[in-house]
Amino acid sequence: MNDPGDKFFGDSTVHPAQPPSSAVPSNLPIAEPYILGDPSKIPPREFIYGGHYIHKFVTATAGIGGAGKSTVVLAEALAIATGRNLLGEKPTERCRVWYVNLEDPKDEIDRRIAATAKHYNIEQEELEGYLFVSSGRSSSFIIAEDSHQGVVIVQPVVDALKAEIVKSGVGLLIVDPFVKSHRVAENANDQIDAVISTFAEIAEETGACIELVPHLRKGIGDRGSDDIRGASALVAAVRSARIVNVMAPELAKELEIVDGNWRYLRVDDGKRNMAPPAESANWRRLESVNLGNQTETRPSDSVGVAVHWKLPDPFDGVTVDDLRRVQQHIDDGNYRANVQADDWVGKAVAEVLDMDIERKSDKSKIKQMLKTWLANKALKVVEKDDGNRKPKKFIEVGIWAI
Repeated sequence: MNDPGDKFFGDSTVHPAQPPSSAVPSNLPIAEPYILGDPSKIPPREFIYGGHYIHKFVTATAGIGGAGKSTVVLAEALAIATGRNLLGEKPTERCRVWYVNLEDPKDEIDRRIAATAKHYNIEQEELEGYLFVSSGRSSSFIIAEDSHQGVVIVQPVVDALKAEIVKSGVGLLIVDPFVKSHRVAENANDQIDAVISTFAEIAEETGACIELVPHLRKGIGDRGSDDIRGASALVAAVRSARIVNVMAPELAKELEIVDGNWRYLRVDDGKRNMAPPAESANWRRLESVNLGNQTETRPSDSVGVAVHWKLPDPFDGVTVDDLRRVQQHIDDGNYRANVQADDWVGKAVAEVLDMDIERKSDKSKIKQMLKTWLANKALKVVEKDDGNRKPKKFIEVGIWAI
């Protein structure tokens, strides 16, 4: 099968992103009367996978360099290309995927795909006709450039992208990283908007989803869409933006994770610009896969592969009967809401459920259970005298479990 990327050499002529001001557009604005039809006749949104990838739209997944965002996206690409549930969720649609890596040489891309395929037992027959791969080191994928006249679109590349997507029936094009697909000012909103608009044009005309993989600015802690490197026009223009965050060291300590917090990635909805609670986020773990490609002089390569991972559920093994016993124990005593107090209510939970309050992972689970029980009103916070004529917050039974 021919490599679609090989067709992008040749004419490097650039064309203005906008027609000259003297030109009259063929599609002048028209106010069209709206007729309210049968809503059941409106085609549903064409999601491909995970409520993120969607036909005819541009999407984005951002993360700090080297933290695993490309590994996550590549695993999703193979899930979509095979139609298999690789990461805890089955694709809504199996479709052809074109993965374009603009940063690494072909052999490095091969290592990552081979490791992912090896881990998930994917054979060539499953990928035949469904996975296309190109390297930016062997083909030109620059779709826009800056000039004294402003942004110009490299039309031969844009036209070639459209033609290859249509010819190969590609449903998802992944461009990784985004910054390598253009030569415009990263922080200029009007210029980045022109680039995204061109990708949106490609998506609209071909029906494909175009996934861009931008970088995040350097920094520490959880990141949101405001931390995506460059102009805000990128986030504003895409249909869905996700942020890949590395697990916080503090959480890793609470969970007693010993193989490195950097292995655990949380995929957040960056469009909301507020990370969801850790317990409800989409988690991935990076697992090392040995390729077995050692030679007499060089050791075998180990490559990271993204796998599905769930944050430990504090309610695993906890029954309604356990909640009743906790409520009875609390009702028989006098327990404070303050975690620093000697009579903290968490100690009552630990005693009933045979947990170790001194163990970080157990203490974290107890805190999460108490948060849930307070939210569903199985427990409640009351303020009363602590015996020294000082009002303190105590925990009492709210609605008894049936």
